[in-house]
Amino acid sequence: MKLKHSRHLLPLALGVLMMTVSACKKPEETTPPDEGETAGDTGDTETPAEPEETGPPQEPDPAAIAEARAHYLLGQYEEANGKLEPILPDLKEREQYRASGLTAGWLALSLAHDVAENAKEPADYAISMAEKTGDKEVIQVAKAAHGAYLIGVMEFPQALADLEEAISADPSGANAPLALVLAGEAKMNMAFGPEDKIVNPGEFDAAAGYLEKAAGLVTGGEPADKALLAKINESQAAVLRYKNDTKGSCAKADEALKLYGEAGVSDFVMEGVNQLKKAAGCK
Repeated sequence: MKLKHSRHLLPLALGVLMMTVSACKKPEETTPPDEGETAGDTGDTETPAEPEETGPPQEPDPAAIAEARAHYLLGQYEEANGKLEPILPDLKEREQYRASGLTAGWLALSLAHDVAENAKEPADYAISMAEKTGDKEVIQVAKAAHGAYLIGVMEFPQALADLEEAISADPSGANAPLALVLAGEAKMNMAFGPEDKIVNPGEFDAAAGYLEKAAGLVTGGEPADKALLAKINESQAAVLRYKNDTKGSCAKADEALKLYGEAGVSDFVMEGVNQLKKAAGCK
């Protein structure tokens, strides 16, 4: 148990002491300042404060970052890695904070599709650059990447927390739909318990909400945009299948295949939709 001290007495005692000292002290004689000199002027001048170090000049983002983003959304993960891995060490060495953060983030997202554990180091680095720059795009990509890594290692609630931060960093940004899709995937996984049994069916409704928001944000007509919209439809088909809506699930799966075809993705990317259709009993 802590004892309470009468802290309010201390300032009062000090005040009395100072008054006593002042009363007993003999006034000092003062010499008026010379002409042209003001009282308190010692002739010293203040040294201006040194400017804060801002780091080396930041260059425009390398074109490889945007190219790798398109490869990633099209499911071309090896091509994305090939764009990003060669430039990351140089960007780090030259302290290009924004560019290296985005590069590491997209690299982590791409690696998470193969071996999730390989995504941890670049995702962590991307987070550090997000904190250093405060750049909303870097924050969004870094948090999405770390969330994707956590989904890969089956840490779904923690992944969702990262993905919520990614979404809130720039709710209408170019990469918000991707963060929303990943959040939907995390929510879908949170519906399952041991032995892949559905124990929290309400999570499917939450996942559907994220996916609906994502669909509303994709407006471009580029192949990468169509591939992202196809991924949204694929995830929506999965949600509807788990909710026993076979008709709705099959319709979303067909729409996903159509969009994937327009985007020009590989058969490997579309294989997941075909498996989903087979599991749902689509005709």
